[in-house]
Amino acid sequence: MTSSFSETFEQSRTKFRTAAAENGAMMFSESITGSGAHGEALSIDFAVWRKSDETKRAFVMTSGVHGVEGFAGCAIFIDLCSFAKEYFLKLKEGDVLVIIHSVNPYGMSWYRRFSENNVDLNRNCMLPAELAEMLVNPTTEIYTKHYEVLNPPVPVPEMQFDFFLFQSLGLLLRYGFEGMKQATVSGQYLYPEGLFFGGRALEENYNAIFKFLRSQGISNESSTLKRFFFHDIHTGLGHWAHDSVFVMEAQCFDSMKEILKGKKGPGWHLENIKQQGAKGTAYTHHGNVLEGFKAYLCPEGCEWIACSEEFGTYSNLKVLMGLRQENSVWARNHTCPISHPTKQNLKELFTPQSEAWRAQVLKSGRFVINAMFDKFIS
Repeated sequence: MTSSFSETFEQSRTKFRTAAAENGAMMFSESITGSGAHGEALSIDFAVWRKSDETKRAFVMTSGVHGVEGFAGCAIFIDLCSFAKEYFLKLKEGDVLVIIHSVNPYGMSWYRRFSENNVDLNRNCMLPAELAEMLVNPTTEIYTKHYEVLNPPVPVPEMQFDFFLFQSLGLLLRYGFEGMKQATVSGQYLYPEGLFFGGRALEENYNAIFKFLRSQGISNESSTLKRFFFHDIHTGLGHWAHDSVFVMEAQCFDSMKEILKGKKGPGWHLENIKQQGAKGTAYTHHGNVLEGFKAYLCPEGCEWIACSEEFGTYSNLKVLMGLRQENSVWARNHTCPISHPTKQNLKELFTPQSEAWRAQVLKSGRFVINAMFDKFIS
């Protein structure tokens, strides 16, 4: 069952291309600057199922916004492709289903959470005016004050002593858990080599994706698009294998609550990030994909239902430590091989080798997508 998981980006991309094409998809690919960890050319791949040229209703799915997190989401998509023919038979005239393999192929290939430019793509997906505002008013006072705690001046593996745990405890006592979480991981726009850098312009990944989706009739200028469903997958936040379904708007919360009414058991929850803020499992931040895709692609008056599905792995502190270690090495060696211990550790933190974890992720992901698809075609 877990054979849809992969160990490398190239292996995952090949599985996705094969599974989608064998199940009736039209395949498209957009090249991305740079090369992968094994010298492979990088691309964002799209699988498209549609009944006609006109686009009235669209369901778009993404994974790998955070690179190394993409192995789980892409595994869900590869698994999903085996059921795609059933989906296609249910599509009506004007319906289009698009699955995007990996938004951040560089990060997925190099076992990094960030892009080739060290940009966190879930802090970068915003309109130019909003990004310009973030550059003028970055709101990163706490991050700046404690910059070297998160971004040490030497690679962590080379440190004789690393006092990060003690420093973190100090920050926790000073700002509280919610304040520390919001200040450190919600994004910063001042330090290009620091963790959670949101960039200074829209990354080429989004330019390529938005250009392609517009070619499929998915555009904020469309006069025919009346329903737009969007589903995005992440890992690394929350308890082990817990399925968190995040939304950014009250109307999306109500819609997803109705859509997922058949999802039983304690291993999941639905959360409005804007309402919960840092008190919840997630945290508020600028440039997230849910708001970005809506701003760039959803026309006024179009029904919009969007969520990010996040599967928990290890503790927040362990994940943050892994990100800090890997970034401290990358900042001094951008071609550090994926065999490096910091890379291998990051891969495990976001895609555990546990067969039980992987099986649960596939099961939970399939349920949410199936439920959304049933509503989409209704």
